[in-house]
Amino acid sequence: MADISAAADAATTAAGVLEQGLDVALGSALRPSEWHGKTHDAALARLRQEHDHAYEVRNVLQQIADEAADARTDLEQARRDLLAAVDEARRLGFTVTDEGAVSHSLATRSADAAAFEARIQQGLRVLDEVDELYGTRLDDLRADLASMILGQPDVTVPGLGTMDPDAMVRTLNSLDVDRRRTLLAQTDADDLRRLIQADPETMGNLNGVPFEMRGVANEISIRNALAGEIRTHGVDTDRARMLQSFLEQRKAPYSSIQGDAPNAPLTAHTERVFVSFTDGDNPRLVEMVGALTPTTRNATVYVPGTGTNARGYGGGNWTAAYNLAEQTRGPVFIYLDGDFPQNVVNPPRLPISTNPLDQVKALASVIDDSAVDPQFALEMAPRLVDFGHALDAEIATIAPSATTTYLGHSYGGTIVGTADQLGLRADNVIHASSAGTGVLGPAATSPGVHRYTITAPFDPIMMSRLIPDNPLGDSPDLAGYQPLFTGRDGNGEWLFGLSAHGSYFNDPESDAFAAMVGVITGTHHTSTETLAEILDRIRDASQPTIGPVPPLPGNGGHAGPPGTPPSLPTPLIPDVPLRMW
Repeated sequence: MADISAAADAATTAAGVLEQGLDVALGSALRPSEWHGKTHDAALARLRQEHDHAYEVRNVLQQIADEAADARTDLEQARRDLLAAVDEARRLGFTVTDEGAVSHSLATRSADAAAFEARIQQGLRVLDEVDELYGTRLDDLRADLASMILGQPDVTVPGLGTMDPDAMVRTLNSLDVDRRRTLLAQTDADDLRRLIQADPETMGNLNGVPFEMRGVANEISIRNALAGEIRTHGVDTDRARMLQSFLEQRKAPYSSIQGDAPNAPLTAHTERVFVSFTDGDNPRLVEMVGALTPTTRNATVYVPGTGTNARGYGGGNWTAAYNLAEQTRGPVFIYLDGDFPQNVVNPPRLPISTNPLDQVKALASVIDDSAVDPQFALEMAPRLVDFGHALDAEIATIAPSATTTYLGHSYGGTIVGTADQLGLRADNVIHASSAGTGVLGPAATSPGVHRYTITAPFDPIMMSRLIPDNPLGDSPDLAGYQPLFTGRDGNGEWLFGLSAHGSYFNDPESDAFAAMVGVITGTHHTSTETLAEILDRIRDASQPTIGPVPPLPGNGGHAGPPGTPPSLPTPLIPDVPLRMW
């Protein structure tokens, strides 16, 4: 294993040295000097060519580093699993041969011996498959390096002809999504690799490029971003740690369930897969948690809410996505392709004044860039619609019977709702403690989409949704969306109040989490109990802080049929909306 680690480190170092050297050379040539004329121009043109060539070589070196690092991790894991099975069998008195045959001196233990032998033989097969998989990948990359001595070879895409890889990427970028996907499906695997090596930034974010290719391209981009960060600021920075975490393996959901399905992980841990990645201080990204295989029956796009960013989502939001993938047996895409508001509201940036104009400016400073601001949804929703188109194409190719659910939590509900207003194709939409149904006007009601809403009783966001002219859209309760009741948490306690605004996402044993899983998997059963009846039961269960239950919106209370405006005491509505999204 030490040799594999050394190879990965050497490839990473070589990529960094190559990039830095070419950057210095090109920078020197571009600086003003007394050297002018045709010779200078020819030298500069040649240097630019070599700069592009070197970047392509650097990208291959980064791929080698990535594959070698993954090979080390997977081989170590497979070896640990195998040795654990062997050690357990021997500890219990079984004999294990070097070939993996298992026996016991007592004939009555023959069934147990057969079970151990099957487990050990499976471990040997996995170890061999991992070795073969990474050996083949590294051989291909070594051949790619050898072919690039005089420049990147041309690539051929059926229907587009043969050309330089950079030119081919530009041509692909000019096509529509469906045409792009059709052509790439007919392209040789070696040429697909060369397209990624030529321009991983474009190929990793181009809708219509298969997700497997996008994941490979974005691994290169992340490694390049990490190398640049370390070269400029060192390894001990928040950004370096964030990028490094993107390259680490994590536990694979439902891997034992997937078995021999194509694209399923071979070991219990797998590398993280980013089907979108745009570098920056706060990178934009979409991560796929779980595998999309021919046996997949559902896929989920999860859009979180206020406070989400690339540096912090790998904790609670990632765990929620993992648990959803585990329980739904389908991939969950964490959608962070844009900036989220980081604060519920901002503190006033201007001093208190009696001047009406100053008061308006002060109010604007509280709202701008906060969770009251609709601009975040306006910017992200169109990209979500485009991503949905790409996801539909991916599913149609790999798992054509799978359904798609878009799950928006808090401000993420407004983003999903706005995309819904723009024509997002979905089987299900879930507004989870949602801030509103979308910023573009009335809530979406287009046919063919099952829309649901789930919010815990007395979550303050219920009040803010009732503010007239809510900039984030209608209340999903009043839009006629089917309610899902939050019920109890995993400890049997009722979910209600501010803490329940998002706690059920962190509680895979809660009734609310189960309700969302039921929608995603198509096993949800509509409850006949009204929300007011549930609140009565909460009160009866000795919750002294709740008190009388006021009428609630929609068909949740006793105020009338779905859509009936609620009767709420005016003091319950704050002067400044308390938006917890």
